[in-house]
Amino acid sequence: MASFVLIWALAAVIDGSLHSAAWDEALQRYVLLPGSVIRHRSEGWADMEVGQHGLSAAGSAVLDSEEPVFLMWGDSLVEAHQVPEERKAIFLYNAQASPRAAKGVAVGRSGAGVPDDFFEVPVFEALYPQIRGHILTITKMKDVLPGGNNPGWARFLADPWRLEPGHLEVSDLSLKYAPVLQRFRLDLLYRLYAGVRDHDFRLLPGDVSPALPPESGSRSVPRDMEEGWGFLIEALRSRISKPWVFLYLPMYPHVDHGTVVLNDAEEELKQRFKAVCEAKGVVFLDASDQFRALYEKEGKLPFGFFNLPPGPTHLNVDGHRALAAFMLDKVDF
Repeated sequence: MASFVLIWALAAVIDGSLHSAAWDEALQRYVLLPGSVIRHRSEGWADMEVGQHGLSAAGSAVLDSEEPVFLMWGDSLVEAHQVPEERKAIFLYNAQASPRAAKGVAVGRSGAGVPDDFFEVPVFEALYPQIRGHILTITKMKDVLPGGNNPGWARFLADPWRLEPGHLEVSDLSLKYAPVLQRFRLDLLYRLYAGVRDHDFRLLPGDVSPALPPESGSRSVPRDMEEGWGFLIEALRSRISKPWVFLYLPMYPHVDHGTVVLNDAEEELKQRFKAVCEAKGVVFLDASDQFRALYEKEGKLPFGFFNLPPGPTHLNVDGHRALAAFMLDKVDF
């Protein structure tokens, strides 16, 4: 019994928490459970209290203030569970921006992309009339390529060009028990259960090579991609009533096998997309120079944590600081 208590106490501190979900009637989808606390330990070290609509409690407070706001949309780089709230880019921006400027609210969800923004932005605009504008972030060019988004999320498809909504399911078991396990910090019990549940017990000799997971959609670039991007931009324009811009967050500089990567593998594709944006009169912001300068001037990388190598994963506190500085210079809603 004493051993179990010791293991529980250690796990309650050093282990990350489960993510409990709840149905949000206004958004008509599942969100992180309001009032719960997300403890992130596998990459960085931070706790985040969840507010309404699955946003951080700090973001919810900004929305509730009814002051002018802009929303910053994106995936887990915007969600940023890896760093404390007061060191996230959106918090730093709000603390340093002009009192006349609209406050920022991060609407990040791990796995989400630009196709999801097409469906989600109008819902928030209807709920919060004080919204002045939107930043649609792109962290990999697959965010704006057909068929390249994650299963369960909205999709951008070709032949013909179209956008289809996603639908994420949450099991009844998770809805019932995850909040209890999370509240009493018994997340380790679930991880033990999941490890046994998902283990492939083999009682007979045979091939033990793991099966490769299926591809989650083609990443190929159609020859008429410029036409597809034109469709995507016009579709977004037809649904979003307030001003909006794209913001490209590069996945570099980072370390790859001991070498600092300073070049963007997607540069050519990014420039093609930027050209379409300019032709369509859409602002395309690019934080590449800001991130590169962080390394060249300060010797610091925007990615990497004390408990994870500095690969192309999520922004650390220096990355968030660099992003906040870029936004203070470029964003004006």
